[in-house]
Order: sequence, then C-alpha cells, then structure tokens
Amino acid sequence: MSLKEEKYGIGVIVPVITPLKKDGRIDHKGLERIIKHGITGGVHGIFVLGTTGEGPCFTGKERGEIIKTARKVTGEDIPLYAGVMDTSARRVMENISIAQDAGADVVVVTPPYYLSSGSQDEIVRHMELSAQYAKVPVIAYNIPQCTHVNIELPTVRKILEIDNIIGLKDSSGDWEQFQKEIFLKSEMDFKLQMGAEDLAGIALLMGADGCVSGVGNYEPRLIVRMYNEAKQGNVDKVKELQHKAAELRRAFTSSNFWLAGLKYICSVLGFCEEYVSDPFPQLTEEQKEKVIAILKEEDIKGIF
Repeated sequence: MSLKEEKYGIGVIVPVITPLKKDGRIDHKGLERIIKHGITGGVHGIFVLGTTGEGPCFTGKERGEIIKTARKVTGEDIPLYAGVMDTSARRVMENISIAQDAGADVVVVTPPYYLSSGSQDEIVRHMELSAQYAKVPVIAYNIPQCTHVNIELPTVRKILEIDNIIGLKDSSGDWEQFQKEIFLKSEMDFKLQMGAEDLAGIALLMGADGCVSGVGNYEPRLIVRMYNEAKQGNVDKVKELQHKAAELRRAFTSSNFWLAGLKYICSVLGFCEEYVSDPFPQLTEEQKEKVIAILKEEDIKGIF
C-alpha cells in the first residue's frame, strides 16, 4: 500500500458543491476555486459528485469532466473521491468506469435507489457487484434520507468483508448505529467517516477516522481544527468548534433547500454563482437576508 493509499478515508473530506452557470452549464473555474480553497485550508480529501455535489443530476460526460477538473487541482497527493450512486448495479458500473478513467482514487457507492425490494441482501449484492467491477477502492455510503433504505448494522459487517471495500461513510444521523460501527472497528479493519456534520466532533473523539463536511466548502479551516483537536483528545475545544460548525451549518440549512443556501454562501464569498440544478429552487431575497444575518453573527471572514 502506498503512502497515498494509507490516507484514504482519513481526515476532513470536503463534499464539494458543483458550481453551475445560470443556463445549467458546469462552472469549472468555480469548481477549481472551491477545491483550492479547501486544500489551502488543510483538508485531507476532496469528494466530488456526492449529495452536496448533485452527483446524480449530471450526465456521464459531465461527471467525467467534473472529476478531471478536480484531479487537475488536487494533483496526485490529495485523495480524490467520486460519487457513483445510481439506480442499478449496471448504471453504477458505468459511473465507476467514468470515474476511474477520469482519475478518481476512490469511488463512493450507495444502495440503489428508486426501485427497491426492501431486502438487505439486495444491498450486499449491489456492493459486491460494484466492488468486483471497480479497479479502485470502494467506500460504501449510508444515506437513507436519499436512498430510502438504511444499511443496517449486520449488513454493514457483511459489506465490509467484501474485497475492495475499504470503508463506510455514514450520513444517517443515527448516533446509536454509528457508535456500534465505531465499536466494530475493534473487530474489523476499515475506515469510518461521519457524514452528519452535527455529530462530527463526538464521532472523531470516539474514534471515527474522518468526517465529511459541507461547511468545509467555505470554512475548511474550522473543520480541520476540530479534527486535529479531536485527535489530540481535547474535548472542550472540540465542543467549542462543533458549536461554531453547527451555527455555520444553520446558515444554509435555515432555507427551504439547504443546497441552494450553501451555494448562495459560496457565491457571496466569490467562489461561484448560486445556481442549483433544475428544477430545484434558488433562495428568495428574504431567505438570502436570513443567511447573511447568520453569517454576520458568526463573523465569517471574507464576507464583511
């Protein structure tokens, strides 16, 4: 295993937004600025085409272009993760091929969505097919808010026994399950990332290997500081930084659509424009004012 491969699944990983122009075209310069901001802030990995990156909204050609842009900015030293989630194993395999060819280091796979038998065996089979097909490592991704199925703990164990699956990102927000996944690390060798930002601090203190933070799009330094303090066991400092991170997250989750709020913040900072994929709504002027008011409260440098 190379030194770079040893970093996979560890530290602060930013699920970068995908900046868009008003007509829906990808703003590659904006994407470069967002990624450079994260790297300058000390993050340990970049995750494109995830939930925050609107991954399922893009064509195969667009996916490849996004990954190539990210790879150009990260260079070969920063791990690059690419979401390949889709509705069936066959479509995920297509996305894996695109991601590998474009330069992704790791692919991130959810259970299939839209159609579902409701069986946990279906999830295991999907992960087996994805991992067997992939030439790069795979991280399983639990986000029942989007897939409408939870990867239950016994299933997590089965998935992590599959060759080429190196870890789990859990964004369910279910602390009881996540804690059991942490305990599972004493029995199995895998990387575990917390994807629910409000639980990142405690997860890192308890032994999670990393966290995936949307706030990292515009304030990566804060999340990196929290990670470093957690790894040193500084509970009081982690509590302080987690509180700050929660307030920054409130700035974009207070709107009717959190992703539009996040993109608006990034636009105010000058990284990109505020547009999200159709048919999703932009913020109203009233909602924008509310976002700015919260940012003023939190004294975000670079805005005021």
